[in-house]
Amino acid sequence: MATVSRTALTSTMLVVLLLPMTLMVLLQGPPAPSAHAFPIDDFGDSIRLTFDQAISTNISSSVDDDGNIHVVWEDHRSGAGDIYYMKLDDEGNKLTNDAKISNDTTASRNPSVAADSDGHIYIVWEDVDNGSSELLFAKLWYYEGNITFQENGLQVSDSDPANSTEPDIAVCQDGNLALVWTDARHEAGDGNLEIYYKRLREAGTSLTPDTRVTGDVGRSEHPRLDTDADGMNHIVWYDFRDSSNGLVINHGVFYRKVMMDGTPLTSETRITFASPLSRPDIAIDTDGNAHVVFDDDRYASFDIFYTLLDPDGNTLVDDRNISPKDDTESRYPRIALSDSNAVDVVWQDQTSDRWAIHYSAMNYNGEIEVYDQGLTSDTVGNATIPIVMCANDNNTLVLYVGDYPNMEAFFSRTHRPDPAVLAGGVSLSSTQPMVGTTVWVNVTVWNLEGDSLTDLAVCLMIDSVAVENATVAYLAAGHSSIVGFSHMAAEGETVVTVAVDPDQAIRETFETNNQQSVPMLVRTPGVTLTSDVGSQSAEPGETAIFNLTITNEGNTAFSFCLSNSEPESGWIIDLGGSPEGIYTVPAGSSTVATVEVTVPEDETPGARAFSVLATCVERSSVNDSVTLMVDVVRFGELMVVSPDGGDVEPTIPEVYTFTVSNSANSNETFAVSASDLLGWDLVASHDELELAPGEEAEVSVLVTPARYDPPGTLNTLTLTLSSMNLTWNIGEGKVLMIVGHHWEVDAGLTDQAFLNMSVPDEREVRYTLDVTNLGNSDDVFRLSLSGIDGLWAVLNTTYVFLEAGGEQHVYLSLTPGADVLAGAYAFNVTIVSESDSSATETLEMGVSVLPFYDISVSADYSQVSLRRGETAYVNLTVWNIGNSADVVDLYAYVDDLNTTTATVGGEVVVLEAGNAVLFALEPGESATIMLTIPVPDDAESGLRELYIDLSSMTDPSVTASQAVSVLVEEDPSWLSLWIILIIVGAAAAVVVLVVFLILRKRRAEEAAREEEQRKMQARRRPPGPPRAKPKAP
Repeated sequence: MATVSRTALTSTMLVVLLLPMTLMVLLQGPPAPSAHAFPIDDFGDSIRLTFDQAISTNISSSVDDDGNIHVVWEDHRSGAGDIYYMKLDDEGNKLTNDAKISNDTTASRNPSVAADSDGHIYIVWEDVDNGSSELLFAKLWYYEGNITFQENGLQVSDSDPANSTEPDIAVCQDGNLALVWTDARHEAGDGNLEIYYKRLREAGTSLTPDTRVTGDVGRSEHPRLDTDADGMNHIVWYDFRDSSNGLVINHGVFYRKVMMDGTPLTSETRITFASPLSRPDIAIDTDGNAHVVFDDDRYASFDIFYTLLDPDGNTLVDDRNISPKDDTESRYPRIALSDSNAVDVVWQDQTSDRWAIHYSAMNYNGEIEVYDQGLTSDTVGNATIPIVMCANDNNTLVLYVGDYPNMEAFFSRTHRPDPAVLAGGVSLSSTQPMVGTTVWVNVTVWNLEGDSLTDLAVCLMIDSVAVENATVAYLAAGHSSIVGFSHMAAEGETVVTVAVDPDQAIRETFETNNQQSVPMLVRTPGVTLTSDVGSQSAEPGETAIFNLTITNEGNTAFSFCLSNSEPESGWIIDLGGSPEGIYTVPAGSSTVATVEVTVPEDETPGARAFSVLATCVERSSVNDSVTLMVDVVRFGELMVVSPDGGDVEPTIPEVYTFTVSNSANSNETFAVSASDLLGWDLVASHDELELAPGEEAEVSVLVTPARYDPPGTLNTLTLTLSSMNLTWNIGEGKVLMIVGHHWEVDAGLTDQAFLNMSVPDEREVRYTLDVTNLGNSDDVFRLSLSGIDGLWAVLNTTYVFLEAGGEQHVYLSLTPGADVLAGAYAFNVTIVSESDSSATETLEMGVSVLPFYDISVSADYSQVSLRRGETAYVNLTVWNIGNSADVVDLYAYVDDLNTTTATVGGEVVVLEAGNAVLFALEPGESATIMLTIPVPDDAESGLRELYIDLSSMTDPSVTASQAVSVLVEEDPSWLSLWIILIIVGAAAAVVVLVVFLILRKRRAEEAAREEEQRKMQARRRPPGPPRAKPKAP
């Protein structure tokens, strides 16, 4: 913030003087527009409202929904100054007497008034008591000529020593009240005034506390308020914030938008610069834009400026000068908005020796429409403190104070014209003209009230598009004038509109009666003609009928005339209609015309063509045509005799022979085709057949029924012969076929039928058989195996159930044991239908069991014991456990006992001599070999091992072995015998002792048991004297 200290006043005086001049040069705008370029509004003569000799000043007013004007002012007829109220109609006639509002002896000043839609009047004013000003509130209700005080004298500002002045009140959308004023509560000897805001109920009680709007230390004053449709409050004021010492450096008008509760929605937005004093005013339009006017001396003397802000405080139109830039003063502007996009501004202007009220008007975009028009004359003296209002009929109402003969309130208003086109004022020569014809339009134009009109523009519009203009030179109030137009009707036009003042160049009382519209239907014909068929066949003497569709493509009903081209001699064409050939069709609809064409009796075969034309009766250039043909056909008939039908079996071909004959009167060639219902294979004996008149021929069809159609299925064979000359000459023969049962089976292998098998490496071979039911019925199939031992060849199932066309895998497993000899084995699997044993399938298979060799050996003793000079005999058993015959080689060896011999089959082989022991064995056969092992007398005692090895002579890799232990014992001595006897005797003594002890123990146990039995008997004996012991004999 730029400030200038009081102590630095001398040094800065030069700057203070030069800065405004510099700003004036920088801010010079374009020259103000000439007043002669704009129309003049006639405000008529002013009406004096107050007549007391005392001063009447500081007027405030408000227009209610009925158009009446509520006026309050400061009146000094009682001395110190009081607040008075009056009600006027929109012509300035007083509806009430002057009514005193304030009722105390103190001074009351600067009233502000607002009216709501229910007839309530709200007034706020300054009341000075004990040198301090506070704001008081009154609520009035005007009803049937009576004024009722519902509240009066209620203080609505906080009680404090500081002054609350310059109130401005407005009614909000919700019926509550918004109030702003200038408050000195923050003044501390520096002249600091601030703007405050408060929200009141309609009864005047507070909804919010006193809320400070401005926060700068500079002086803020002259607030004005308006509310928008959302209930937001828009405030403007004049502010001295840029000068702490009171020097005029950069003061200006500020704007702020606050919510209902006073919460700021925008910052304090500067609108102007370098104005030493300004009294702004504000009005809010329906879009929430703020229209602000203020006085400003940027051009050396005060002028009136206009600024337009959007709802967020952004500038849309910046400081537009709406008063002349001259040397006279223009001050105290006030603004009002009309519902017809008009902005009215009044101010007091010192154009001569006296102050006068001046007026400018703009549209909502800030474009000037009326410029600097003077409203008052010298008869009222100095005219000051104006107020402007927009009446409900778009007229402008002005109140001001004139000081001749003393300061009194005056009223002035416009009487704007009302150009109009009334209902029924537009007439057409035809409301349904044909396209391309001239339509005459007559309109009666009125000026219903107000000032006379000159050069009134009248416009003819077709479907909202201007097509012709006219001008009424002069039209007085209450008079009318007839204007005529001519227009060529075009296709698709629907509405004729005549508008007066189409560009809204005239500000008038009612903008809604400027035009009238008359619907017009431009009749545009159109037609299309179609036939249900393009040609018909007929025999001589017959009538061919065509159904023609006449479609009205126009937008209204039209009549159409049918006509035909000239037919050949003897032909008769009847076009129908009433009268003949005339058809009336509604818009967008169709009608069917039946056209009958009769062929002469003696007409030769062939096609005949003719055309039919549909023409619009009202406009012959609108037409459409269609070409029709009658085909005169030849006589003739084809006869087809069908054979008998019957049962058929799937896949089994069947031949059916048809007899055909030509009864036509000329040779005929026929196309032959065969068809059925189920899509079986069909082969006809002929594709084409030519027959002379009366000739017969046979046509056969080979039918192969489908494999899987179930028994009982019905199918129809149709033989069709179509004449290639006569399109209608078609003959058909039909045969009914019934599907019977068909039994068939198929089987196959997924692998090779013949395999090699090595035993025992492979313990199992498995074949996969696919069994398919090729019959057309469900069936059970029996499977059997032949040609092989069933113990090692096994089927996993012997019965298979299959639906028609069904398939199943069957498995054959081969598990030959070791007893199966090497060789080739062939076998068969037979599948037989249980329903029909003739339906069989046999699969031939085989397996080759490869030879393998194996032997085993065992001995009857694993160990033999003998003494010197004795001989041991050991028997060996050798088996051929392969599946093929084999020869076995045997070898045996014992350390230092090499006199061993082997006896095989009665033949003795001395092993010591190295002779080979060979013997043959069949598969599964065994042989016994006896080994003789003599022990020499001088052999040492001890254990020896006999090693026996066998091998296959066919496959040397096949071997077997056996080991036998040979123990040579020592001869026994006498000492050994005595020791053995002693041991045997000791053992016998021990046995005797043990037996004795056992018997003794057993006797003791028996004695104990007898004693126990005696005791038990004694306990069971009854009481009494003891019995006498029996005497000994």
